[in-house]
Amino acid sequence: MSYGIIIKLIPFSALKVLFLKLLGAKIGKNCKIGYFSTISTKKYSNIVIGDFVTIGHNTDIKVSNLFIDNLSIIGSNVEINGYGKLSIGKSCYIPKIYIDTSGGVKLKIFLLYRPREVYFLIITVILGSSLELGFLFIMSISVKEFGLELGQVC
Repeated sequence: MSYGIIIKLIPFSALKVLFLKLLGAKIGKNCKIGYFSTISTKKYSNIVIGDFVTIGHNTDIKVSNLFIDNLSIIGSNVEINGYGKLSIGKSCYIPKIYIDTSGGVKLKIFLLYRPREVYFLIITVILGSSLELGFLFIMSISVKEFGLELGQVC
């Protein structure tokens, strides 16, 4: 039985985490799960979430196996579907996106700092067992008086 609807309607993050743990999920300390967010699977013991992980509001995750390493963030309004296997590395950020996990997806994201507020962001996406895609983003990040500004260098 899928408990996705029940998890979605639980109003507080701590209660969602407790309910998932009672179903068999392994969840680390200080994890936050946003309003109207849910994790659906056939076997909740295949859910492993590390320490200090944040899952945003209105995020739906439907997978057979889920591994989220420490300090990772899944943003709001993210949809992960397909009842496949999803593995998210340490300190990753997943923005508003749709991911189909039917063939299995593994994300590795590295953020490398360079002087003068320029960052190199390297993303490796492994789809299934044979296709590996790599992306390099060069971004300038500066803190302005009223917040954070992100921009592409090239």
